[in-house]
Amino acid sequence: MRVKSFTRRLFFGYLVIFVCTVIISGFTAGFLFRKAAIKIITANLEKQVFFLHTRLENGQTDFEKTCNMLSASGERVRFIIFHADGDIIYDTQTVEKSFPAEFGRTGLAKQGVSIFYSHEKKTEFLYVSKKSGSGVMAGALYELKNLDENLSEFNNRFLLFCMIFFIVCLFLFFFWAKIISAPLTVLSGEAARIGSGDFSVCRYTRTYSEFDNIFESLNSMISHLQGLFSELQTEKTELARVINAMQEGILVVQTDGKIILFNPPAESLFKTRLRCSHAFWEEIRDAASNEFINTAVTGKKSFNAEITFGQQTYLACCSWVPERNTAILVFHDITERVHLETNKRTFLSNLSHELRTPLTSINGFVETVINLLGQKVPDTDRLSHFMEIIRRNVQRLALLVADILTLGSLEEPNYKLEIKPVNPSKIINSCFSLVSQKAAEKKLLLENKIPGELMIAGDEFRLEQVFVNLIDNAVKYTDYGKIEITADYADHNAVIRVKDSGVGIKADNIDKLFSRFFVADKSRSREKGGTGLGLSIVKKIVLMHGGSVTCESTPGQGSCFTVTLPGKFLV
Repeated sequence: MRVKSFTRRLFFGYLVIFVCTVIISGFTAGFLFRKAAIKIITANLEKQVFFLHTRLENGQTDFEKTCNMLSASGERVRFIIFHADGDIIYDTQTVEKSFPAEFGRTGLAKQGVSIFYSHEKKTEFLYVSKKSGSGVMAGALYELKNLDENLSEFNNRFLLFCMIFFIVCLFLFFFWAKIISAPLTVLSGEAARIGSGDFSVCRYTRTYSEFDNIFESLNSMISHLQGLFSELQTEKTELARVINAMQEGILVVQTDGKIILFNPPAESLFKTRLRCSHAFWEEIRDAASNEFINTAVTGKKSFNAEITFGQQTYLACCSWVPERNTAILVFHDITERVHLETNKRTFLSNLSHELRTPLTSINGFVETVINLLGQKVPDTDRLSHFMEIIRRNVQRLALLVADILTLGSLEEPNYKLEIKPVNPSKIINSCFSLVSQKAAEKKLLLENKIPGELMIAGDEFRLEQVFVNLIDNAVKYTDYGKIEITADYADHNAVIRVKDSGVGIKADNIDKLFSRFFVADKSRSREKGGTGLGLSIVKKIVLMHGGSVTCESTPGQGSCFTVTLPGKFLV
C-alpha cells in the first residue's frame, strides 16, 4: 500500500466514523430529548390535574380562576372539567370547543396518561385526567406539536453546531492522519532504500509510539542483513577467487544457451572474451566447440568426453543440474598426460624394437656358434667373427639399459643435482681421454679451446655425461677433420660449443634430434652401437641445470651443438 493512499484512507475513515457518530448521536439525542421532555410535561400535567382534582374534592367551583392560574406557568395546556358521561363543565379553550376526532367522549372519560395521534391535526396529543369522588373529572390536554417545534429549533441549532464542528474536525482529522502516516512515509522510504541495497542504519525522529519499536526492529533487521550480506559477499568473493584461480576452464550454461558463469581459463581455451547473459554461440565462434556445448546443454545429462581444441586436448566433464536447468562444463587440460601416454607408447615401442634387434641377432649367432662347435673341426675364424658380433650386441644392450637407467634416475621426483663450482675445461679433457682411441683410429683432431680459468655452477658427473655423449656422437659421425670445443661469455652465461666436420644433419631432423630413440642415420647408429637416448639425456641434464642446448647443422659440412649454462661462478 502506498503511503498517500493510506493517508487518504485514514482521513476518510476518520471522516466516515465522525459523520456516522454525529448522525446516530443526533437521532438518539433527539429521541431521548423528546422522551425526557414528554416525561417532564407529563409530570407537570399530573401535578396540575391533581391540583384541580383537589379543588374539586373541596367543592371549589371557581374553575376559571384556578385554570387561569395554572395556565400562567407558561405551558400551552387545555384544561377541561367535565362529568363522567362526557358533558363539559368548563374548558379553557373558548374559541374552539371541538376535540380531535380520534379523541371523542370515550377518550375524554379515560383516566390516567395517554398519547394519541390525530390525523386531523397531524400531530400527537398528551392527555392526563383524574376523576373525583363526586363523578366530576379534571383533565389536561397538551398538543405535542409545541414540543416538536421546540425540538426542531434545537435540531437546527444542533445541526449548525455539527457543521461547524465538522469543518473543524475535517482539518483536525487531516492533520492527524498526516501525523499518523508521517512515520509510515519514513518507513516506506527506508524500506525502498533497503530494497535498493543500502543497508545503512535508519535515522528517525522518536514518536514515543509503536513506530519506535518498528524502527528499532527494522534497524536490528538491517544489522542482521548487513552481517548476512557481508558473509554472502565474502563467500561470493572467495568462490570467485577460487574459480578464477583454477587451472581448469569452467563454463556454466542454461538450457536457453545463455552463459551465467565462466573463468579466465575458459576464455583462454575458447580464445575469445566471454560475457554473461549472452548466448554461447554469439561468444564462441568455433563450430566444434559450439557443437559440443550444444550437445551438453540439450542432452540434459552428465557425461565425460575427451575433446581437442587446436593442439590442446581436454577432458570435458559435464554435470547437469536439473533444479536449475543448467549444464556445468569443466575442462581439464590433459594435453601433457596425452603426450606422456603417447611418448610412453612410443618409448615402449622403440624400446621393444631396440631390444628385439640385438637379441634376435644374438640368438641367431648363438645358434650358429653352437652348430659350429658341433663340427669335428670348428672354424675358429668364423667363431671369432660371430662371437665379436655377439659381444657388440651385448654391449649395445648394456649401453641401452644404462641409458634407460640414467633417464629413469634423472626423472625421479626427489632427484637433486650436486651443484658446485666446476671447471668445464677439465671435463672436456676427461671426455677426450675416453674417445681418444676412436678419434685416433679416424685420425681426427680433438681441440679443447675452453679457457682454463672458466668456472660454472653444476653437477660435475652429469655435465661429464653431457659432453661425453656430444663428443662421442661427433666422433661417430665424423670421418675426417677435427672436433673443436670452444666457450665464451654471453649475458653472464657460459656458452660451450661442440663443433665437428662430420656428415651433418638434415634440417627436417633437427627438431626431432633430442627425442627419445630418434636416430638421424639408423644404419650408422647401429653400426656404431648407438641407443638413440644419448641426446635425450643431454637435454634433460642441461634443462635441470637451468640451461639450454641447440643444434645447427649443414649436411656434408658438420654440426655444432651449443650448450648454454648459468655462469654463477664465472671467473
